[in-house]
Amino acid sequence: MEQSYFRNKVTFLNVLLTIMIVVLHAKSPERFGLLVEDYPIIYCISMLCRVATPLFFFLSALLFYKGCCFNDLERKYKSRIDSLLIPYLLWNIIFVAIFWVLSHVPILSSKMNMGAILSNPKDILIAILDSHHTDLWFVKDLMAYTILAPVLLLFFKNKKTSFILLSIVLAIAIYLQPAYKSLLRWLPIYMIGAAFGYYWNDLTIDRFVRARHRNLYTVIALVMLITAYLLALYKNTDIYLIYISPILIWFIVDGLFYKLIQDFRVKKWMSYMFFVFCTHHFVLNVLQKIVVLCFDPTPLVITLTYFLSPILCVFFLIKSADLISHYKVYKILSGGR
Repeated sequence: MEQSYFRNKVTFLNVLLTIMIVVLHAKSPERFGLLVEDYPIIYCISMLCRVATPLFFFLSALLFYKGCCFNDLERKYKSRIDSLLIPYLLWNIIFVAIFWVLSHVPILSSKMNMGAILSNPKDILIAILDSHHTDLWFVKDLMAYTILAPVLLLFFKNKKTSFILLSIVLAIAIYLQPAYKSLLRWLPIYMIGAAFGYYWNDLTIDRFVRARHRNLYTVIALVMLITAYLLALYKNTDIYLIYISPILIWFIVDGLFYKLIQDFRVKKWMSYMFFVFCTHHFVLNVLQKIVVLCFDPTPLVITLTYFLSPILCVFFLIKSADLISHYKVYKILSGGR
């Protein structure tokens, strides 16, 4: 039952977080060259959706280190080649090719307001390896963190030592406030997820508090999360929100949705979330570019674009994945998911 609940919970969160990532990138004011901060509803939703990325790092680390030991590393490294490295390279090749065409065919580049890009083999290679035209920097960071597994497992042999290391890394990240895609920015969150997965296999709120106190601690976690969110809105920075939200949300889901997740039925379309993640930004760009070319940036147009384009994007990509899911190429592109 515990393993079934855990799988259901991870699937539930994976679907929710993927949709939040799509919404995060659907900031329609930016398509018109406007500031998101000038549209309070869009700004507030966008800030809330920023919790998706850190929770993805937390979940990825938790799954990697759940029941992990040194003897498992070879198997896990091999599986990550199929699930991370190969899809990373293939998707980047695909989108580099698409953007090359868009920037070198005059009728397309004029409509997209694109200058000539990727003009030599070196630029093309860098764009592929460094995910310049996809959101797969997340996958790139995951692969980098995976290489650290032997070091982290060595520290995890002693809880005190691992806690000291985590505290140092977290303090450095908060002090330096590194760039959004920096490895240092997300390393503390990844390490927290790794520690939770390594030390606590049955990771639910009941593992830490008595069942009769579940509601109380859920409320406390909600208050902490809301406080961090309001602070992020006020300060216009998510630096504190991203480091506290993964643990809080992980336990809040237990407190609020325990029965729902326990009875959760996984549907086929839920397995398409990695495909949606890899392709959504391009589809959003196309949908919103059409709106930019056809309409003036009135508040109504911007608001409708913000709410409708993610819905159309996710629906289109799920249908597309369903059409090609029985082909081998889909299995390769989705990393066997």
